[in-house]
Amino acid sequence: MSDTTPPALRRNLNALQVQLISLGGIIGSAYFLGIGGTVAELGPAVVPAFLLGGFIVWLVARAMGELCVEMPREGSFVSCARELIGSEWAAGVGWSYWLNWCAYVASEMIAGGMIMHYFLPGIPAIAWGAVFGVFITGVNLLNVKHFGTVESVLALIKIAAIALFSVFGVLVWLGLTGSGGFLGTAHLTGGKGTAGLFPAGAAAVLMSMVLVLVNYQGTELIALSAAETEDPRRSIAAATRKVGVRIVAIFVLPLLILVSIFPYADGSIQESVFSSALSRHGFRWAAAFFSFTALTAAISCANSGLYGAVRALYGLGKEALAPAWVTRLNASGVPHLATWATIGTTWAFLPLYLVFQGTSFYTWLLSVSGLTGALCWISISWCHLRFLLRERGGKGAWVDRLAIFLQLLCLSLIPFHKDLRGCLLIGIPAFVLPMIATALLRRRK
Repeated sequence: MSDTTPPALRRNLNALQVQLISLGGIIGSAYFLGIGGTVAELGPAVVPAFLLGGFIVWLVARAMGELCVEMPREGSFVSCARELIGSEWAAGVGWSYWLNWCAYVASEMIAGGMIMHYFLPGIPAIAWGAVFGVFITGVNLLNVKHFGTVESVLALIKIAAIALFSVFGVLVWLGLTGSGGFLGTAHLTGGKGTAGLFPAGAAAVLMSMVLVLVNYQGTELIALSAAETEDPRRSIAAATRKVGVRIVAIFVLPLLILVSIFPYADGSIQESVFSSALSRHGFRWAAAFFSFTALTAAISCANSGLYGAVRALYGLGKEALAPAWVTRLNASGVPHLATWATIGTTWAFLPLYLVFQGTSFYTWLLSVSGLTGALCWISISWCHLRFLLRERGGKGAWVDRLAIFLQLLCLSLIPFHKDLRGCLLIGIPAFVLPMIATALLRRRK
């Protein structure tokens, strides 16, 4: 008798791979190439800004970890939102999150293409972007075990680069290498070309929080991978407990070292603020090294982002909020039709980035990630709040209320930031239109 059991998602990811996939989504090209703009705007205040953002992410991660353990669902936070909040809200969160990653994966493909175009100017950036798109599509169609292996290697390269910068940065700060001697707090307190700890004012930190939160997007991939994780109760709980450590090790400490050795206001920020900082102190190899690392980061982030978008679309299908065909799996247990639909939408964004590069629309597309990502995190906190009210009489619910308040505060300041307010024109319809469509379909049925 033939086996007619339909294929299912495979639990082939171990605890380390889950953490590295999440890091792959967090550490993209924006970390190495784009974070310099935030440093130039905020100066040393970038450190408390990322501390605040990290605190918000830690609050959300606590809620996400418990939901994954106590309410394991194939559709992850989409299924939790549908059960605890409602179908309309789940549709808004799921579809806007999917669209967010489609746009962001395209930006990473273009970023990788531009880096390769710099080294090989005879080949257009969009051609390289298409090559990277083919590569990550192939990786995402593999058995999830092989996907986890590829993504783990890419993530480890980025982590090694951050660690290397931190080591050399500390040596420079101590005066053990370079030509500046012991730097102390000179760059943090207003000396040597800087303008104090808050050069743009404390309010600028809050108004830039959406851009800061963009850098933390990908943390929620831990939840999306739960259905394909070995022993998710243990693996997911361990991964979420370590979020705070990762935030300090990957963002806060390297940025503190950066602003301690680099006078951000001297106008010498080049392609990567990390390579600019090391080059200033005599490390001429830094530019090429961080260009390679940024290329790796772009491919890795696009790879993890595509994985997250596909699993979000799969979750929408499982909850009947997307066409049923997106839940079809191939023999390897991969939602292959959802993968093709996602990469097709991603490729549609490629020409937009090339046409509008350097314009406000380009900035809006990137900042939409902060908006829709924050809505996803608000949904996770809200679901956990509802879970606590339902199962534990509201014990500990103040933590989720604090997380929701801080995120709403950050979002409420978007209209006051001249470079970000335009993202509302894209982000709000991406969230509201699926809600309206779902409500109309439910009424029709």
